[in-house]
Amino acid sequence: MPGKALFEGFNKNIIAYTYRGLPNQRFKYDIGTKRFENTFTGYAVDVKADVIKPEQNILANEPDTTKGQQWVIEYQAEHGHDHD
Repeated sequence: MPGKALFEGFNKNIIAYTYRGLPNQRFKYDIGTKRFENTFTGYAVDVKADVIKPEQNILANEPDTTKGQQWVIEYQAEHGHDHD
């Protein structure tokens, strides 16, 4: 979604929101743990399940080692180049 970024709400829901450079829109990805963490709150993006299901909320929770917090980035050729 062009112009959108992840945003961690005060209710810990993760949504796509217009990018405004807000503290709750700053995330880092750790290639070792495979976690996305909000650099402001320290919470990790979490689905609390092994597989994302339709209409399931994506939340922010304390970082842990559960499968719901492990994200694998797979680049697609559509954005202009491959990362082999």
